[in-house]
Amino acid sequence: MISRRVFRLGLILVISAIVPFVALSAPAKQKPDEPRTFNISMSEYKYVVEGQKEGDPIQLETGKPYRLVFTNAGIGEHEGLFGQEPKILNGFKHDFTNNLLEDVETTITDGQEESGFTIGAAGLAEFEVRVKQVLAVEFTLPDDKVGDWEIGCFVSLDPNAPEDNPGAGHYDVGMHLPIKVVKGGHS
Repeated sequence: MISRRVFRLGLILVISAIVPFVALSAPAKQKPDEPRTFNISMSEYKYVVEGQKEGDPIQLETGKPYRLVFTNAGIGEHEGLFGQEPKILNGFKHDFTNNLLEDVETTITDGQEESGFTIGAAGLAEFEVRVKQVLAVEFTLPDDKVGDWEIGCFVSLDPNAPEDNPGAGHYDVGMHLPIKVVKGGHS
């Protein structure tokens, strides 16, 4: 009888010692109106999402706020376009036929909590990010955006190429990243 009580007391002490550490190590819950953040590095010639395997799609749900923070870690300027079905110009891909954010309320900042600037727009076609620049794009997607999309950089590999015949671009050598949009459970 005494050994059973000692065992229970010992078990209670062990559980009491472990629970605070488990509680401290558990990830903090995101508030429903707080955007989920993806940190995306841009370099030659790829997008890399922090915490994800290279090339894995960004998973987004409709009705939920998102903040995509782009950091240009490359040696040249990069851009971001969100869309589907790349257009072909003289054998190379440039721009998208369908733009994911064309009719979506979008906010652009310099990626800092205390932003030096904020731009709000009813739709975003593209953005450019200079070397070492950080840019954040925030949005909430409606249900009609469910599907497979991607982010692409269409900057020409030849900086002297004419606009009507830019040749191969960053997209053509691998600078694009899939986005999977699914219907979210709206609150």
